[in-house]
Amino acid sequence: MKNQKKYIILGLILIVSAFYFIRVPATDLSQQDFTKLSSIQEMTPGDQYEAIERVYNISFEEGKSELSSIINDFINNNNNLSIVDIQFYEDVLLLRESRNEKKTNNVLIDLVINIDSENIERSSVEDTTYSLDKALYSQINETSYGFYKIDTLTITFLDSKNYRDFTYVHTKSKIHNELISEQSGNEFETRSIVYDLVAGYKNYSLKRFGIVKENAELYIEIPVYDVYGDEERKKTIDNLKEFSDLLNESIVESSVSNEYLSSNEIEKIRIVFNTPWNDEKFVTYTFKLN
Repeated sequence: MKNQKKYIILGLILIVSAFYFIRVPATDLSQQDFTKLSSIQEMTPGDQYEAIERVYNISFEEGKSELSSIINDFINNNNNLSIVDIQFYEDVLLLRESRNEKKTNNVLIDLVINIDSENIERSSVEDTTYSLDKALYSQINETSYGFYKIDTLTITFLDSKNYRDFTYVHTKSKIHNELISEQSGNEFETRSIVYDLVAGYKNYSLKRFGIVKENAELYIEIPVYDVYGDEERKKTIDNLKEFSDLLNESIVESSVSNEYLSSNEIEKIRIVFNTPWNDEKFVTYTFKLN
């Protein structure tokens, strides 16, 4: 009898343990509204991960349409505002400069708004545009697409009456710690060759890397930051050709990189150095492939 009770108790423990270790299925997200950031923030960690993946799978055109609607509604609700220009870009070549990763937040928006300041004191116009910028940015960030996909939002207010403009730039470096843009092994290996060489040079960074199909080219963009003094700047500019030769040779000598280039029918490698401290802001070298 004692043995029978012992086995019953042991069986109950095993059943309880099994329920404890079996993972509870995630919520059916097909019924969830993951377009709003607040909805995602209320989810369990597992559901959040899946919802954010869905956000990254929203097409650029669909995301653009959603954000355009929010911006237009904001303008229409403020009688003294009108849109001068709005541009959306999806920069699929954009990288995290501090790490060898493609950016998942790669949408850039340039918005130019005219503000009718006829009934606003000149001294108050800047404060007014600051408040408007803050309010619009907040509304955009309330959408999951705006929060997770925007890299840079630039809003410029034109005060035509007083011939002034006020520009506000919002940038995000990294939004999510786990999701990384998908890429082929050959692309990653080729980019790693470039990344490792760039990392060995002071003030150099790898900002953009990837295939531009319409130009049949591999595009590489390297900002060169904080170079001071005429002598040091001249030395840096003089070394760019040698460094670009090194990059090109390192890529074409790699069998993996050659496979990556040939499979994408690449005809040339274009290396662009961004030198904001130089008279020539961009220094470009192009290497044609055989």
